[in-house]
Amino acid sequence: MLMRFLSRFVTNKSSRSRHGERGQILPLAALGMVILLGMGALAIDVGSWYYQQRSQQSATDSAAIAGAIELLNEGPVQKQSSVTIRARADAGKNGFVDDGGLNVGVAAPIVSFGTGANNAVKATIIKSNIPTFFSSIPGVPSMQISTNAVAQVFKGTGLSGVNSDCLITLTGSLTINSGGISTVKNSQGNYVCSITADAGFSPGSNTVQAEDIGVFGSPTPSCQRCSVPPVSVSAQPDQCRSFTSCNYLATNGPGSPTKQTPANGATTFQPGEYPNALNIVLTQGQQVTFNPGLYVLDQGLNVSGSGSVGAWGVTLYNGNSSDGSGGSITFGANTTVDLSPPGSNTWPQSSACVSTTCSFPGIGLYQPPANQSPDVIRDNALFPLGMIYAPTAQVTFNGSGTSVFSEMIVGSLVLNQSMKMDGAPCGNSQLESSHVQLVQ
Repeated sequence: MLMRFLSRFVTNKSSRSRHGERGQILPLAALGMVILLGMGALAIDVGSWYYQQRSQQSATDSAAIAGAIELLNEGPVQKQSSVTIRARADAGKNGFVDDGGLNVGVAAPIVSFGTGANNAVKATIIKSNIPTFFSSIPGVPSMQISTNAVAQVFKGTGLSGVNSDCLITLTGSLTINSGGISTVKNSQGNYVCSITADAGFSPGSNTVQAEDIGVFGSPTPSCQRCSVPPVSVSAQPDQCRSFTSCNYLATNGPGSPTKQTPANGATTFQPGEYPNALNIVLTQGQQVTFNPGLYVLDQGLNVSGSGSVGAWGVTLYNGNSSDGSGGSITFGANTTVDLSPPGSNTWPQSSACVSTTCSFPGIGLYQPPANQSPDVIRDNALFPLGMIYAPTAQVTFNGSGTSVFSEMIVGSLVLNQSMKMDGAPCGNSQLESSHVQLVQ
């Protein structure tokens, strides 16, 4: 009897004890769930902030480069306002539009970096009022993220730090097809400048000899017959303003030259503005002469036939004088072209070029950025073309001779013949070979 009572008492006590333990576990489980949910919420917010920071840093890097390119293009007169406008415009394209700091603030002051003075741009983007998902529960309703980047301007040196660029494609590739051999030398036979190509470099099995070869915007290609292996470089600015004549035309345009209307079958042409497309059809052995000076080609120039064109001391301005648009320059397969720019003693002294005798030393072809029409240049003689400037156009070189140029800034280049760099008639390349690079 006593044993049954004790047994029942112990059983009831044990049952009551286990029931009490279950009651204690429920609060602990609830607390654990709260902690796990909080950690998950924090992970979501942290992941979102990290993505925001990465996206914002990329935009800041791009804004710094854009501001530094503007700083380089400003030349000796540096304008903080222009640099800021360029950097903010680039940030806006990447989704960070400056609104005075209410939600987004973009600053891009000119700074000194390393041993240089005022040689870099420091871009800062501050993004405020970034909403949180779960962190607002403990009292964090929004976040602010700040990112910085510094882009430096390097002037006066090539990729190796010694020599100048002389051939730059700004928007497209440099393609060398069968038969095209690029020998980038000066008149003393030295490799004195660099080749820089945006969006690709396709040398094929051809020989390319240069001091440096830089490629931006695509994987660095191999080149079995290059004098040096191609290397990856930062974005290249339009260096027109580094060259006196090019800067003058970019700033002032061609002026107001005399309108010209040549007669049918004309074999001699005078400097001036040609409002209509200039189409020249050469008969067998016929020679056409362009007298020295500036030729403004509103609708382009097309030369065909099996004759020759002599254009000595000539600058071709291939674009409408009013808006810069225009047609192509094309020389036919059977046409021999001898084109050389004016020498340094004919620089116009007036503030605006209004005379038909105005000329621009060193400039063989100037095509405004507004004119994206492709050009085909054929050169069958060893004649100095001078500077070729067509920053948004594809330029193709054909011929059996060797084209000689001093500087070339084009959108893209297709080379189907031999070519070499030579400073004639205005000395070696006057481009600063500047480039912009992220340094911080």
